[in-house]
This record gives sequence, C-alpha cells and structure tokens, in this order.
Amino acid sequence: MVLVQWNGWEDFLEQFAELDRRFNNLDVLRSHSHRLLLHAGACIVERPDGSRRLDAQALAELMDCTRYARDSVGETSASEAALYTADMKDRDVAERAVVALARTALEQGEFTAYYQPKVELATNRIVGLEALVRWESPQRGIVQPNDFIPLFEKNGFVTEIDLHVLRQACTRLEERLAQGLPVVPIACNFSRLHLQRDGFPERVRAIVDEYAVPVDLIELELTENIVMEDLERAKAICRQLKDLGFRISIDDFGSGYSSLGTLQDLTIDVLKLDRTFLMSSESGERSRAILEGVVGIAEKLHVTIVVEGVETCEQAAMLLQLDDGVIAQGYLYSRPVPRAESDRQLDGAVLEPHEGCAE
Repeated sequence: MVLVQWNGWEDFLEQFAELDRRFNNLDVLRSHSHRLLLHAGACIVERPDGSRRLDAQALAELMDCTRYARDSVGETSASEAALYTADMKDRDVAERAVVALARTALEQGEFTAYYQPKVELATNRIVGLEALVRWESPQRGIVQPNDFIPLFEKNGFVTEIDLHVLRQACTRLEERLAQGLPVVPIACNFSRLHLQRDGFPERVRAIVDEYAVPVDLIELELTENIVMEDLERAKAICRQLKDLGFRISIDDFGSGYSSLGTLQDLTIDVLKLDRTFLMSSESGERSRAILEGVVGIAEKLHVTIVVEGVETCEQAAMLLQLDDGVIAQGYLYSRPVPRAESDRQLDGAVLEPHEGCAE
C-alpha cells in the first residue's frame, strides 16, 4: 500500500510502469527468464477540509476501495492498473451475495441442467446433447451461466456445479435406459479447476458407475483455453479419461491460441469449432478455406466436428456442402431447453430447423 501525490491518471500509470520495469529487471527474475505480472488498484483520497490525516476507519475504507479496483483487473497477459469507481464496490457486494446463496441453492435443487441438441446435418437426426447449467432462482428467475459461473470459478464452487450437472445427466440416461427409450451421448462441461486436482478422472468415473450408465454415453467437454494452459497435463488427463472409456471433446476451438498441431497429441473424439469459424467463413474465401482445412484434418484424425452457433439455413447449407458428416449445434435447431422438452425432442429423433430450410 502506497500513498502518493495525485497528479492525474496518466502520471500514475507512468509511476506504475516504472515500478513494473524495476521489478522485472531484477537479476533473479532475468536469470530465470521469469516475469512478474503486477496488478494495482488506485483510489483518490478526497479531503475537502484540507486535512492530511487519515484515521483508522478512513484508511480501512481506502484499502477496501483499492482492493475492489485491483480485483477488477481480472486475468491479464500484462501488468495492469485500475482506478476505483463506486460501481466496483456495488458489484463486489452483489457478487458476494450471489456466492453466499449458492450452497443453499444447490442443496435445494435450484441448479438444473438444460440440454441443447447436436444435429447431424445430412439427416437432421439428434446425435448428441450438451448439458448446460441454469440457476432457477425463486427470487431472480432463470439466471444465465455468465452471471454466476465466473464468480464460482473464483471461489472453486464451480467444481461442485459441474459434478451436479454430471449427476443430472447420468440420472437422465439411467431412467431412459431403464424405460427402453432412445439415448444419445451427453456432453458435460468441466472447469479448469478439475484438471488441477489429482484424481479427477477416477472421480467422474465413480459417479458414472454409481448410476450404472455406459461410460461412452458421457462426453467430457474441456475448453481450448483449459487445454492450452498446461498442455502436458491436459494430454495426460485426456489419456487417463480415454483409458476409463470416456468420450473427450475440446470446446471453443479457434477462440484462443491453440493450433492444429496440438490435435495430434490429444486423444479426443470431438472438436467443437467456435462460432467465429462459421461467421468468418461466410465473409471470405480465405476464411472458408481455413474452415475446410480444419474439417479435413479432423476427418483424417477420426475426430468428429461439431460447429457451434449455427443460426441460419445458409450456414447449415454451407456446412453440409463442406462435409455431410459435420454436426451442427445452434439456435437454428433449438436453444438449450429443460429436460422435459429435450425428452420430447429426443423421442422424435429428427429435429427440423426452425426456419424451415428448403430441401
């Protein structure tokens, strides 16, 4: 904590940059090719009465404000500073309230799985589902994942949510199999926090075994960014999961920094292309050529391609022309829906596009 004369934001950033340079020029860091990322929060002390004194309460409030500002920086790839604004405290208080309600909400069954179908373009058959969590709050209605998952990532509670959704998917498969109803693989998302913990593969296998569900009906979905954070560990865990019989999917491929070269080392079954692949391929021949290349390589590696964000008949037609083995997932066919509606979709087997695309 440092008190400095305030001469404006630009002056503060210059001081911060100098501090960053001094830290990262330390011999101990340079000799090991390490770099420190500095995160700073700044708060302007207003003293309208001209007093230069800060009592204990004022100092504590100041420290809170600088912490709010610092925490607002989030994950970055470079040193960064932020200036406190009143809405930062309001947001922090609101986030803490959400986190405080989470465990009770989980115990009361407020977190539930919605399902979005994956559709084979050539036949319009449902060939898979993705389980996506929703928070059905009595006070706030349906809360979307973006409003709570990032908070639960911070405190680790997201791991319990992930496993809760896995159990719901297993329950659904168990009940439909017992009734002789058709089933398809269900993909469940898992946070990076799971990969950082030993025993993750064995834990998810134990849950699936608890419901006596065939393990190849569960697809474990990991995002591209998770894999690239620690590629060697991701490779090892993917091998363990495959040895246990799971299907492995890499989500959001193309949204980060991975390359096709990484695919040869990952024992995966499904590659989900980020919607940016689809959108860019509509705007130029070069982008479409890249999409064709990705699909072609995945096919040679015997990896199924799922394209997310399919919303129009034109997009579906372009993908079908590209490769009739491509799987589509998007609003053209269905939004994520509660289990009862998803069961009706699955019982019908074929899901026609909403916009009534021409044959």
